[in-house]
Amino acid sequence: GWARWLNVEDLGPATLSLAIGLGCRGVSVEWGAITAASMARARAAGLEVAAWTVRRRATYERLERLRVVACCVEAAALDG
Repeated sequence: GWARWLNVEDLGPATLSLAIGLGCRGVSVEWGAITAASMARARAAGLEVAAWTVRRRATYERLERLRVVACCVEAAALDG
Protein backbone atom coordinates (compact mmCIF):
# COMPACT_ATOMS: atom_id res chain seq x y z
CA GLY A 1 0.00 0.00 0.00
CA TRP A 2 2.07 2.94 -1.15
CA ALA A 3 0.12 6.12 -1.73
CA ARG A 4 -0.10 7.28 -5.32
CA TRP A 5 1.24 10.73 -6.28
CA LEU A 6 1.15 12.49 -9.63
CA ASN A 7 4.12 14.54 -10.92
CA VAL A 8 2.74 17.69 -12.59
CA GLU A 9 3.76 21.11 -13.87
CA ASP A 10 0.73 23.06 -12.61
CA LEU A 11 -2.03 22.97 -10.02
CA GLY A 12 -4.87 23.95 -12.32
CA PRO A 13 -8.37 22.51 -11.93
CA ALA A 14 -7.88 19.98 -14.76
CA THR A 15 -4.63 18.73 -13.24
CA LEU A 16 -6.16 18.36 -9.79
CA SER A 17 -9.17 16.58 -11.29
CA LEU A 18 -6.83 14.15 -13.04
CA ALA A 19 -4.98 13.43 -9.79
CA ILE A 20 -8.25 12.75 -7.99
CA GLY A 21 -9.48 10.56 -10.84
CA LEU A 22 -6.29 8.51 -10.64
CA GLY A 23 -6.76 8.01 -6.91
CA CYS A 24 -3.75 10.10 -5.93
CA ARG A 25 -3.11 11.28 -2.40
CA GLY A 26 -1.00 14.17 -3.59
CA VAL A 27 0.80 15.95 -6.37
CA SER A 28 4.45 16.82 -6.81
CA VAL A 29 4.70 20.06 -8.75
CA GLU A 30 7.27 22.47 -10.15
CA TRP A 31 7.75 25.01 -7.35
CA GLY A 32 6.86 28.06 -9.45
CA ALA A 33 3.29 26.79 -9.82
CA ILE A 34 2.71 26.91 -6.07
CA THR A 35 0.83 29.97 -4.88
CA ALA A 36 -1.58 30.59 -2.02
CA ALA A 37 -4.47 30.19 -4.48
CA SER A 38 -3.16 26.97 -6.03
CA MET A 39 -2.51 25.50 -2.57
CA ALA A 40 -6.07 26.38 -1.56
CA ARG A 41 -7.38 24.53 -4.64
CA ALA A 42 -5.26 21.48 -3.87
CA ARG A 43 -6.34 21.42 -0.23
CA ALA A 44 -10.00 21.81 -1.21
CA ALA A 45 -9.51 18.79 -3.48
CA GLY A 46 -8.04 16.83 -0.54
CA LEU A 47 -4.57 16.61 -2.08
CA GLU A 48 -1.16 17.07 -0.48
CA VAL A 49 1.45 19.09 -2.39
CA ALA A 50 5.20 18.59 -2.70
CA ALA A 51 7.56 20.88 -4.64
CA TRP A 52 10.51 20.33 -6.99
CA THR A 53 13.32 21.55 -7.55
CA VAL A 54 13.98 24.37 -5.10
CA ARG A 55 17.33 26.13 -5.47
CA ARG A 56 17.05 29.16 -3.18
CA ARG A 57 16.52 29.43 0.57
CA ALA A 58 13.92 32.20 0.10
CA THR A 59 11.87 29.92 -2.16
CA TYR A 60 12.08 27.11 0.37
CA GLU A 61 10.88 29.45 3.12
CA ARG A 62 7.96 30.69 1.01
CA LEU A 63 6.88 27.12 0.30
CA GLU A 64 7.22 26.25 3.97
CA ARG A 65 4.84 29.11 4.84
CA LEU A 66 2.40 27.73 2.26
CA ARG A 67 2.67 24.34 4.02
CA VAL A 68 3.87 22.08 1.22
CA VAL A 69 4.51 18.64 2.68
CA ALA A 70 7.92 18.13 1.05
CA CYS A 71 10.49 19.83 -1.17
CA CYS A 72 13.11 18.41 -3.49
CA VAL A 73 15.98 20.85 -3.00
CA GLU A 74 19.52 21.55 -4.13
CA ALA A 75 22.20 22.46 -1.61
CA ALA A 76 21.84 26.24 -1.89
CA ALA A 77 18.25 26.01 -0.65
CA LEU A 78 19.52 24.48 2.57
CA ASP A 79 22.13 27.14 3.29
CA GLY A 80 20.97 29.27 6.10
